[in-house]
Amino acid sequence: MEKIIISIGGLAVQFEMRSRTMAQKLQKRYKGFMKIKARACVKLNCSFSKKFSPEVGDVQIETDKEGTTTLKRADFKCMFKGNCGSTSLRPSVYSFDALLRVLYSVLLTKNSGLLLHASGIALKKKGILFLGPSGSGKTTISRIAKETTTILNDEIIACKISSKGRIAIYGTPFWGEMRTGPAYSNAYALKSLYFLSKKKKTYRSEESLKSAMQKLLRCCCIFSIDEKEVEKILNTCTAILNNTPSYTLHFQQDNSFLKII
Repeated sequence: MEKIIISIGGLAVQFEMRSRTMAQKLQKRYKGFMKIKARACVKLNCSFSKKFSPEVGDVQIETDKEGTTTLKRADFKCMFKGNCGSTSLRPSVYSFDALLRVLYSVLLTKNSGLLLHASGIALKKKGILFLGPSGSGKTTISRIAKETTTILNDEIIACKISSKGRIAIYGTPFWGEMRTGPAYSNAYALKSLYFLSKKKKTYRSEESLKSAMQKLLRCCCIFSIDEKEVEKILNTCTAILNNTPSYTLHFQQDNSFLKII
């Protein structure tokens, strides 16, 4: 059996598989997020089958009365209870990547965290988030800032609150238009967050808690409609906004915003 351990957002998942070919492909794809001795929060027996559809379809997430969580899409199925489970999927890195996004959206939610549609940078050892839908400027901000800051990701960022109430952000392997970048899996304390708005002049305006909450929720990678899971997401968003300055960043497409943040 081949064993790989992937860590995103401070949470490690162990996959055991018989396919050395797939294990090697995954090790290459998630280089920088691979951990050798990390303690896994979930261990999954992983198998591959071409019987799964190449079509993607919608994601379905269910948790039964016994506590077994099932994640399904046309090209994968994953079941786990506690810290053990199994997954089957097409022998494709793309299907594995999709499974990983859904799985981590669930695991982070369970551990006071979120997957966010956001770009993230580390500046002076502090993390800064830039949030918004596709086309809002997340990749633009990342490309401009890459010369002078550490770019964690231009599309998906993991955010988690520790048991001591500290909020941190992490890079992920789920890049957007930039396609790829260095793997930054370490935690950076969250300094501030900015909702993006393209303008002809660069300035920032403060966000009210209500407005910030509405915008933040729209940026959460949410696949589950379970009431308990949604409540956890609401609680996590509230904690983040109550402890982090939030603004709208109105910006023109140059590096002038670096003086503001």
